[in-house]
Amino acid sequence: MKPLTASTIALLTINVTALSTWATEELYFRSVPAFHVVLALVLASCVLLAPIIFARFTLGEFRTVLLLRFVMLVALAYLVLRLPANAGWFSASNSAFRAVAACVISALLIRYGRISESVWQRAVRAVLVGCAAFVVAPVIWRQVAADTVVWNPVVPTAQASAGSVHNKVIVIFDELGDTASAPIVQVLKQQGLEVATSSLKPAGPSTLMVIPSMLTGLDFSEAMVCGLSSICSGSHALDFSKIRAGQSDIDVVGWYHPYCEIQGLRFCNVALIPHQHGNTFRSLADLYMKKLGHPLPDLRADAERAYGVQNNIVRAQLDAARQAPFWQNGGVLYLHLAMPHPPGLTLTGKLDSDYAGNIDRSAEFTQELVKELRSRFDDDWALLITSDHPLRSWWCNSPHYRGTDCSLRPEFQTKRVPIIVASRKTLPSLTIESNAQIFGWF
Repeated sequence: MKPLTASTIALLTINVTALSTWATEELYFRSVPAFHVVLALVLASCVLLAPIIFARFTLGEFRTVLLLRFVMLVALAYLVLRLPANAGWFSASNSAFRAVAACVISALLIRYGRISESVWQRAVRAVLVGCAAFVVAPVIWRQVAADTVVWNPVVPTAQASAGSVHNKVIVIFDELGDTASAPIVQVLKQQGLEVATSSLKPAGPSTLMVIPSMLTGLDFSEAMVCGLSSICSGSHALDFSKIRAGQSDIDVVGWYHPYCEIQGLRFCNVALIPHQHGNTFRSLADLYMKKLGHPLPDLRADAERAYGVQNNIVRAQLDAARQAPFWQNGGVLYLHLAMPHPPGLTLTGKLDSDYAGNIDRSAEFTQELVKELRSRFDDDWALLITSDHPLRSWWCNSPHYRGTDCSLRPEFQTKRVPIIVASRKTLPSLTIESNAQIFGWF
């Protein structure tokens, strides 16, 4: 293979490999069609190929090969310098230092390394093999580490003396704290229901960590996307396509995670999350700009757009919940809802009032849900309400609320989540400590 061709292929391979994590996350969250991701990767390669062609005709082949080899060495040296990420100058906040150090090391190798042509050819082959291994390794890992999970999402049944409950609803209100859930508890008690409540430690600070922990009971505190339907954390892996419903009458309405990859569900609907920049290509440009330290303006900072996006997600989820076969045939209805998750479903401009409004809407939904359950199933139902994690302080630094009065009332500052069980039947005591234990306990 000619030196110019080999160097070009190596650089294109490094570029696509560096974008593979971005592409996997785009596909995992289903925010854009797969075709758009593929097209974005092709365009990213064309953007890199254009200056190579230009250099070939202006600098000549020899100088272009030297330039490409220098760039390849810089990329590899930069990656190596990232390994000790927590050590002194090599911390994540010193990317400029790493870039300069990578350029100096690469220049010295080019100038004084006296690397033979055969070594360069072997280096190119090593780059191709290493990049392929980087992309394929997570796929192999999740096949080995991700066990088949039998999922039985049930709420606690009534005591034997009171008879069993056949129809169960589980609601995960995203980002609901235990003390913030008081309006929801009040609504349930006003309906004359038996209500049991407790406070739980969340399995992690984010939905990415907590939902896999709830489904498996395992620690996903280092959760990261590692496949089109997989989450990995340390020695643990969860592939949603390897989860099997433990019964045939489970309906799921969710968001964020690929719930519909679960096998054996009777009904499933996952709300699409509109891309933060509106399209994949703008997102790809933003990814490059972030690496240069100049990210594009975040459209999520637009309050009206955020209001519309959040309302559309919630509306789509509630519409899907109404269409679930559960209401005709009974069984289990699992709802992971994008509320009271900020931003606000109303336009107040303050996190405290936005969040309070979202909780009020969650309480109204709970009231409607109880009325519908009574209408359809009389007293033969039980309702479980919980959350993945409480309201995060991160929101004060987000584009939505940065620069505003971000003070919160005390009940919104909790670090714990609720577990609320309501029924017309006698309820067991709630004895678990963490929401990671919910499905295992029941």
